[in-house]
Parts: sequence; C-alpha cells; structure tokens
Amino acid sequence: MSKQNCAQQLKNREDELQVLREVAEHIVAETNLPKLLQLVADRARVLIGAETLLIPLLDQSRETYSYAAASGKDAESIIGSTFHIRIGMCGWVLRKETPLLYGETDAWPMDEMTRWEKGQHSALLVPLHTQSHKIIGGLSG
Repeated sequence: MSKQNCAQQLKNREDELQVLREVAEHIVAETNLPKLLQLVADRARVLIGAETLLIPLLDQSRETYSYAAASGKDAESIIGSTFHIRIGMCGWVLRKETPLLYGETDAWPMDEMTRWEKGQHSALLVPLHTQSHKIIGGLSG
C-alpha cells in the first residue's frame, strides 16, 4: 500500500470518527425522537456515502413498519410510508433480524420490492435493537 493511499485511508477514518462524535453529542442532547432519528439518518447517509438513508421502525403490531426518518434522494416521499413486514429489504431485515448486504448481481431475496428499490445497485441494511435485544427497526442505506 502506497504512502498516499495510507494517508487517504487515515483521513477517511478521521472524517468518519468526526461524524460519529457529532452524532454522539447530538444524541445525548436531543430529547425529540423525530429530530434525533432525522439527525441519525442525515449523518449516517454521509458516513456511508449513500444516495438515500432510511430508518424503518416496527409498528405496534410488529407486522408492519413505517419510515420514521429518511435522508437523501426521495426522502420527502418516503417518510411516513408504511409496509407489511413481508415487503422490501427493510421488511426482510426486520423479519430475519439480521443485516443484509445487497449488490445488483445478487438474487433478490425479498417477497416484494418497494417502488424505490427497483433499479437499486446496492444496499446495506442493519437491524436496530433495544438494550434487551428486541428489534425495533433498522438503518437502510
């Protein structure tokens, strides 16, 4: 690995740590859940370089999920949308309680797509759990 490549990787890690510090500072200070979720969506999108970052949360029934926050492309039209847990990548992650890394050459593992998943080249999704390990939602970039 070249000296220039190592320096760039170090710079990238420093930038990532700075974003994490900013998020941590806001998380401690923010008491408004919708604002906090939006902050996390905005910062996580930048951190992973995603076109869109979504935060789906399971509804009380645990059979549907709604997008509580979104950042990036089409965010305004996505926030508040509700889907059955069998629909889309987010539903798959919430049902399986496991992360999903999807690339355009991978087979589609879900039952149905949401309208913004069509033509998607890649995605990284991770579940969000409470301290008692109960799944409550996820992050989708």
